[in-house]
Amino acid sequence: MIAGVSIHIPFCRRRCKYCDFYSTTLSTGWQRRYVDALCREVELRAGELGSQYIHSLYIGGGTPSILPPSCVSQLFDCISRCFAFLPGPEVTIEANPDDVSS
Repeated sequence: MIAGVSIHIPFCRRRCKYCDFYSTTLSTGWQRRYVDALCREVELRAGELGSQYIHSLYIGGGTPSILPPSCVSQLFDCISRCFAFLPGPEVTIEANPDDVSS
């Protein structure tokens, strides 16, 4: 069996009038606390997939690219520790071009 995982990161620089998703403009401190809690949730729920492999991971929001790089790294480390992935999984993270540098 295979499964996909979708994670909502609710942080944005500002609320867009057209967006119907939950989001907030809270500070980096809150973002770190959210990722800590999210990782605890992933660890608690990891066994629910049983022997299923992950074929896709989607991280959306909000604007996940607003997270500090250390939070993104922490999240990916946690997910890769807790779930078994098929080779070459599809991994998508929503990004605002203003938040990404080369």
